[in-house]
Parts: sequence; C-alpha cells; structure tokens
Amino acid sequence: MRILVVDDDPGVARMIDRAYRSRDWEVIEADDAIQAVFHAKHVRPDVVILDIVLPGTSGLSVLERIRAHKRTADLPVIVISGDAEAAEEAMALGANSFHPKPLDLDRLAEEIEAAVR
Repeated sequence: MRILVVDDDPGVARMIDRAYRSRDWEVIEADDAIQAVFHAKHVRPDVVILDIVLPGTSGLSVLERIRAHKRTADLPVIVISGDAEAAEEAMALGANSFHPKPLDLDRLAEEIEAAVR
C-alpha cells in the first residue's frame, strides 16, 4: 500500500514510515500544498494522511483540491489535527475520517485499512 503523508513536520512521516514498514506500506512525504496535490495526482497513493496546518495554506484547501480533481476525487483522505473544529469542517468537505494528534499508530493503521476498503 502507498500512503501519502502531508504534514509540515517531517517527523510525522518518518514515524508513520517506521511504524508501517513491517506491513510493506510505502510512505511518500509532502510538506506543503503544492507537493501534496502533485503527489496525489501523479504518484497515485492508496490513501492520504493530511494535516490541517500546512505552510502557506490549510489542509482544508488541499482536501478541496483533491476532491475537485477527477483523478483524485475518490482518493481516501484521513485528516489529522489537534483542532476538533477543523476536523468537523474537513469531514464536511469530504474527508473519510479524522484522527486526532498525537497519533495512535495502531488505530491509524485500522483507519487506513478501512478507508482503502
């Protein structure tokens, strides 16, 4: 499985990569909106883990761009954030689920598997 992790903190992607390497899940990193949308369109991940707080724009804007593009409209997106209000807005914009920070990697793995099914 290919997972696109969009977070301005590179430690998050590294943590997810280490946690899921034994499952043979590939983690691709993006730290801003431009990289996120590019990877979503061209790398074709199986799921996106998307932080709300990104440099220059919000993860909500990235989510809207992913949902608006024909090739990525059905791509499962799991939003991660410490902000419950932003999570509600993300769900209204089409996120598949919300996972609070700090991350519970076992629970996140279950959400990833559920989103991909």
